[in-house]
Amino acid sequence: MSEQPPGQQPPPPPPPSGSEPPPPPPPYQPPPPPAAYQPPPPPPQPGYSAPPPGGYQQPPTYAAPAQATNQKALISLIVSIISLFVCGVLGIVGIIFGSSAKKEIKQTGEGGEQMATAGQIIGAISLVLWLAIPVLLFLGILGAIIGSTPH
Repeated sequence: MSEQPPGQQPPPPPPPSGSEPPPPPPPYQPPPPPAAYQPPPPPPQPGYSAPPPGGYQQPPTYAAPAQATNQKALISLIVSIISLFVCGVLGIVGIIFGSSAKKEIKQTGEGGEQMATAGQIIGAISLVLWLAIPVLLFLGILGAIIGSTPH
C-alpha cells in the first residue's frame, strides 16, 4: 500500500455497483422572521425641521470685502519679472509703474503697496544685472586679450 503525503486524505471509495444515487437536498426555505419583528418607522414628512434647543444664538458674521489692488502695482510687478528674463530695459518701466502706483495708493487707499515696492526692487535688480553683465563680459574679454599678449 502506498503512503499518502501528510495533510491529504485518501480518495473516497467508489460507490458499489447497482446502488442508487443519493436523494437531492430539500429546496431552500428562508428562515421565519423573529417573533418581535417591527416594521421600520415611516420616513420624515417634508417641511421644516424642529428648531434647535433654546438659548441665544450669535448672529452670523460677515467678512469684510476684499480691498481692491492697484492695477499699476500689478503691472509693475509683472513687467519687472519679465525684464529679468527678456530685456533689462523693461526694468525701467517696472520702476516707473511702481512709483506711480505708490502715489495712487496713498491717494485712493487701494491695496498693492507691497506689490509696487516689489516691482520697483525687481526692476532695479534687472536693470543693474542687464547693464553689469555686458560690461563684465567686455572687461573679461579685454583682460584675456591684454593678458595673452607678450610684453
